[in-house]
Amino acid sequence: MVSLNTKMVDGPYKSTSGWALVSVFTLSIFLSATLLFSVQPMFAKLVLPLLGGSANVWNTAMVFFQGSLLGGYIYAHLLSQHFKLRTQITVHTAVLLLGVFFLPLAIAPGWTPPAGGAQAFWLIGLFTVSVGMPFFAISANAPLLQRWFSRSAHQDADDPYFLYAASNAGSLLSLCLYPLLFEPMLRLREQTELWAMGYGALILVIIAAGISAQRALKSEYLAENKPKISAKSIPYNQQLFWVFLAFIPSSLMLGVTSHMSNNIASTPFLWIIPLALYLLTFIIVFAKKPIVRPQNLQALMPWVIISALFVGFIANNKFMLASIGLSLICYFVITLYCHGRLAETRPETENLTKFYILMSFGGVLGGVFNALIAPEVFPNVYEYLIVLLLALFAVPRKNGGTWQDMKPKYAALTKYAAIGLLLYVGLGWIGVSFTIRAILAGGIFVLGLNLYRGSPKKSFIDLALLSAVVLIMPHYIKKPILTDRSFFGVLHVKGVDSEYG
Repeated sequence: MVSLNTKMVDGPYKSTSGWALVSVFTLSIFLSATLLFSVQPMFAKLVLPLLGGSANVWNTAMVFFQGSLLGGYIYAHLLSQHFKLRTQITVHTAVLLLGVFFLPLAIAPGWTPPAGGAQAFWLIGLFTVSVGMPFFAISANAPLLQRWFSRSAHQDADDPYFLYAASNAGSLLSLCLYPLLFEPMLRLREQTELWAMGYGALILVIIAAGISAQRALKSEYLAENKPKISAKSIPYNQQLFWVFLAFIPSSLMLGVTSHMSNNIASTPFLWIIPLALYLLTFIIVFAKKPIVRPQNLQALMPWVIISALFVGFIANNKFMLASIGLSLICYFVITLYCHGRLAETRPETENLTKFYILMSFGGVLGGVFNALIAPEVFPNVYEYLIVLLLALFAVPRKNGGTWQDMKPKYAALTKYAAIGLLLYVGLGWIGVSFTIRAILAGGIFVLGLNLYRGSPKKSFIDLALLSAVVLIMPHYIKKPILTDRSFFGVLHVKGVDSEYG
């Protein structure tokens, strides 16, 4: 390790100074993220004339972007694990140059929406052939550049995750500037041409970062044909927990987007808000000195989740803006907590790319669940409420403990949740009213939750609160006569005098 103010001479050449190395890597990752997240609203707007402004257009687009991000992370992992740095720089430069042939970005010719169903899969195919290659190339930059930096002799090389905060800062800036600056001032063609120029600049900056990393390479990597990786093995249950912690915020982001789009207006500006909050949480938790840690939010989490569930149930025209505002606040806190636990348990640099793969995989699962599975399975936007309940599993017990210690309790909580669900459905078949079913089934789940958290005495208080919520719900919600859901949204038909349950 060396000081920021000293020259690093571990590499074959006298390297740039520490501040210059950090600067070129920060610029590379920042510009990469800016391009990555500006293409999302820009290309989504390009396809609006084809499929309209349905929230599921954006959610399906997010599935494509998350899937491409996962592909880029896997590519970065394989490249960094099996090739020396000079080869990595050459290969990745070639991949970036392949993306030039798809510029400027445009709708691929010959693609028209299907007359019947399968709009989601058609849209994913359209994104793949239109922007797939440049997006894939850029998506690999964040983990790959962090891996290059970790092999340098810089004093922060052992913990390069602070560069991920710079990546998300670029993403957030891009999302905020697009509806406020680029969209009103530039035509779509001008936007795509500007993006193409930024892509060309990015290639040059990536090459500069690669050369800087090569000059600052640690001495142990110089004489090797291939780097010897001595990464510690990560328990499978820890890996699954990372996937779960990434799944919850990803799914909630799309659930909140659907909630806003269905109840206010389906516009790209509203689509950007949940994604911007999502990125903001990454900036906070991966900063060198996070301003909020998961421990600060742990006690609030059950109450935040219950509040979000309550707000989701009473959403109607009278309280729509308040409902969406509170939903966004609850979503932000839950996402901040889950991403905080991810950052807190991040592995050493040898497992960096694997960590990002697992985190990205959880994000893809959340997108697939909300955009592809839920519209076909649920008649309404139930996925949002289901994932809110699942978020309770991210909160450790009252007396703490590791993931391995908590595993039996998770199994017990799952059992109570399953019993409550079966009771709710079974009683519905024999004609029991919604109120009685909700109190009984919810009471069983509350009992299981408090046993899991180590405070069974609270069950009576929580059951009383649950009963009060269920009893006042009919005064705020009218049961629809008909509910129908498709790719383009949810249709409710309500009678003036119809009652709930």
